[in-house]
Amino acid sequence: MSDFMPEPDAYDWRNDPNLKEKWKKRFAFFDSVPPVRMFKGSPEMAARLKAMPWKERLLVLNNWLAFFFTFIYVGFFLKLWKQALMIFGLAMLAGVIGVIFDLPDNVVRALGFGISYLSSLRANYWYYLSKAKGKNIGWML
Repeated sequence: MSDFMPEPDAYDWRNDPNLKEKWKKRFAFFDSVPPVRMFKGSPEMAARLKAMPWKERLLVLNNWLAFFFTFIYVGFFLKLWKQALMIFGLAMLAGVIGVIFDLPDNVVRALGFGISYLSSLRANYWYYLSKAKGKNIGWML
């Protein structure tokens, strides 16, 4: 194990009665591992994930509402407007590229699924940084 020390919290999310248990589990996980880089976690994160049951691993890593409702969920419910605008922009860019290059519908649909999956993987960490740590995450993808 490393000598990782988490940053101080912006507010006491552990004792917040309005925060659902699933978010507390997600925040506790992210609080216990070194910061996540773009698409690569730390060895400590990988070890912790392997030790988790499959269902709990899905709870921590994926956000299914962000997968199905992408920028609507991220923007309106999580209040992460810049990330929602980036997701929307990526979706529009995929559509424009599909039209310009006359790509088959399946290719454009696959791009859309990829963008949705990206938002489902990143939404929990974005919300953790914004809510628990009080960071202005800017235009972080």
